Amino acid sequence: MLGLAELQACLKPWVAARSDDPALVWPPRLAQVYPGDLGALAPLYLHFVRLEPGEALFLPAGELHCYLHGVAVEVMAGSDNVLRGGLTSKPVDVDELMRIMTFAAAVQKRFTPATRRSSGCR
Repeated sequence: MLGLAELQACLKPWVAARSDDPALVWPPRLAQVYPGDLGALAPLYLHFVRLEPGEALFLPAGELHCYLHGVAVEVMAGSDNVLRGGLTSKPVDVDELMRIMTFAAAVQKRFTPATRRSSGCR
């Protein structure tokens, strides 16, 4: 089984050849910030989505996701059952994460909220 350092070495030629592909650019960056965390490879197996300002994305419960850069607001039902899959100093419960994840391939729909003009306070 390859370790993280060996996987990073395998990725180097790909990153050099396709330096514009975020799925290849992010793993080395994440590995520097989170050394030894296999979550650094997440951009290789998660669907990479870049949201433009004002766009939104709906993810149902059980969808593994992460934010790599920028500012985002996550709205979810009130609970204290957040499970982490890596890239954190907080506890990671792999068994529970594997139990609740959907593992279903899906295309996520983007939304752009409509703006409404107001004639002032009523």
